[in-house]
Amino acid sequence: MVTALEVRGLVIGAPLAPGVTWARAETGTGGGRKIDLALKSGNFGGTDIFTEAWSALV
Repeated sequence: MVTALEVRGLVIGAPLAPGVTWARAETGTGGGRKIDLALKSGNFGGTDIFTEAWSALV
């Protein structure tokens, strides 16, 4: 669950697919680590959405 990360803030990024964006989260754990997240429901993006997202973010 995302709540377990103790997210203190999100910066919304560019769209990965229609209806799906990435976000950079700053956590309250581990000294305020920054984690990139892609949160989506099952209704958006193709079957390769996370592979495409990884290529776009790297």
